[in-house]
Amino acid sequence: MRARASDFSQPTMIIYLYGPDTFRSRRYLHEQVAKFKKARDPGGYNVDVLDAKKESPEKIMGAILAMPFLAERRLVVLENLLASNKKEFLADFAGRLKAGRLPDNTVIIVWQTEAIAKIKEAGELDKLLKKEQYAQEFEQLAGSQLLTWIKQELARLGTSAEPAALDLLVKELFGDVWALQGVLEQLASYAGQRAITTADVSLFIEKKFADAIFSLIDELVAGRPKEALRRLLEQRRFGSEDGYIFLMALRQFRVILAMRDALDRDQRITSDELAKQLKIHPFVAKKSLPIARKFPLPTLSARYRELLEIDRQTKTGQGELPVLLERFIVRP
Repeated sequence: MRARASDFSQPTMIIYLYGPDTFRSRRYLHEQVAKFKKARDPGGYNVDVLDAKKESPEKIMGAILAMPFLAERRLVVLENLLASNKKEFLADFAGRLKAGRLPDNTVIIVWQTEAIAKIKEAGELDKLLKKEQYAQEFEQLAGSQLLTWIKQELARLGTSAEPAALDLLVKELFGDVWALQGVLEQLASYAGQRAITTADVSLFIEKKFADAIFSLIDELVAGRPKEALRRLLEQRRFGSEDGYIFLMALRQFRVILAMRDALDRDQRITSDELAKQLKIHPFVAKKSLPIARKFPLPTLSARYRELLEIDRQTKTGQGELPVLLERFIVRP
């Protein structure tokens, strides 16, 4: 479902972004924030981005109810609101939404990338948000839709690819848009103005590359800094940018966390069943399952939160990604 375009002029406007393709939902989120700033908040005083799973209900509601400063409207982005276990707050938010008691001068974007909390209040709010006019589900791309997306991305990067090269990209990267985006940028830079060939794709995509990502995650979670650092240096020698490695690690942690959660409920669940449940490629599920089985959920969650903190620091200019990534890796 494609969300309708908006100029952020409608009252009590709620934008709900959800679904397994977090790359496209994140890009759409950034586009909406930029569009709002340009149209409604050129001074940049009226945009709040909050981790709703982490922040207190008082801070979240305070941001929602605050009056705009030197502007007509405010924008509040709530990340992973439905992953929160704050029952009273979720129920209050749902009640305000149903009764039309959210402020008309605040645009709210709920960006959901994590699994919805297993509480009644989260499930009910999810159903309400999906009925909103600007709700949009980002499903995993496959088939002709994925090919179309790749072609559009290559056009945006100023290049194109031969049909066989397109097929090879889809086959080797299993429809993983995060991985595809990183590789497409490298291929565009390498090929220049000419069309990308299968030889180009083969040069940048190898099985050992996929295996190395899973091995790097394994070493990270196990607390083996020397081995993890060696994996990172291998990835750099392969030509991967630190930003790409970081995003792949972040995405893979999300997958493993979701798997660990499923395993805690059913130890007999198979990788094929997890692939269907989580809407990921069977290869990714097969490679991730041993890691998910090996480590408890608190251990995985702790390392994942460290990655989120690195993401926050780099976005706010508090550190350089290469330094923060190496520091994260060498810490047992």
